[in-house]
Amino acid sequence: MTDSDIKTYRPIDRKDIPLGKIYRDVNQPRKEFKPSSIVSLAENINKNGILVPLVVMPIGPDKKGEYLLIDGERRHRAAEKLRLKTFPCVVMAKVEGFDLDVMRFSIHHQREDWSPYERADALYQMKQTYNKSLQEISRDVGISEQTIRQYLSIRDLPESVQERARNNKDKFKISYLTEMRGAMISLNDEWRQMFPKAEDLVAEKIENNVIKSPIELRNLKKIFKKNDPVTIKRFFKDENYSIEEAYTQSGKATEDFEINIHKDVKHLIESFETAFEKDLYNRADRDFVEDIDKLLDLVQQFLTRYKEKQEEELERLEKMKKFREDNPDLLKG
Repeated sequence: MTDSDIKTYRPIDRKDIPLGKIYRDVNQPRKEFKPSSIVSLAENINKNGILVPLVVMPIGPDKKGEYLLIDGERRHRAAEKLRLKTFPCVVMAKVEGFDLDVMRFSIHHQREDWSPYERADALYQMKQTYNKSLQEISRDVGISEQTIRQYLSIRDLPESVQERARNNKDKFKISYLTEMRGAMISLNDEWRQMFPKAEDLVAEKIENNVIKSPIELRNLKKIFKKNDPVTIKRFFKDENYSIEEAYTQSGKATEDFEINIHKDVKHLIESFETAFEKDLYNRADRDFVEDIDKLLDLVQQFLTRYKEKQEEELERLEKMKKFREDNPDLLKG
């Protein structure tokens, strides 16, 4: 996608417009406006004057001189509170339907004043109302299809989590929400029955800085997949028990370390095999070759032990699965 593929919208006029002639956009995704923020903004406008104009669009030929508010509802509400008669406005050319949604999204997305869910709702509205493909939406709003999928996916999280995110956009960025959704998908039904508000418990830890990064939430997905009863139960019951503690105590951190070492060792062997194929050892220093031979022996011992450990782990998991099936009350309490 090139810059020329992205739709652009330019102002056709700038002027002061009576507040009574400006109508709020009932279809805009941003619904939450904290009364305290309106009061604070009104005080700022009263002290420093109007620094940012509203963005409006003519409503239609049958309502000459009336405008639809595209951007600036907080400023509009603050102006009403101050009982201002007019407000400076940037007037955009009239558009309708999908183009109006795209213009609305583009203005807010560039200024980054929408929460992830307000963006998600706007993209969902474009997709559902106009039956647009992700490729078409991506082309017109100027963000990748993958990013659009991320925004749409977080709508699967419970409404209680969505409400938290709408009210605290600084804590719940899109990266946190997408990783959180991925982790929660990995939580099995047994735990969901025991902790029906599991997502809210995770969200609380994000709000309280117990969870400090999206990477931790990615590790939480690994913990849930490992399905260790002790660490999962403690994670949900202890509000201060962090993902990093659970990641280490569940043994998943050690497993990941061993997996990464295994990958590195395999890469090392591939390098040796390439050297053998090219007959590089015949030209190398003999002491160096002897050291390589010793290293290869150690590497082979590691690979053999790693394979044995993997088999032991599979056997352990099978035994645990059978034990849990034979003792369905294990998770209770």
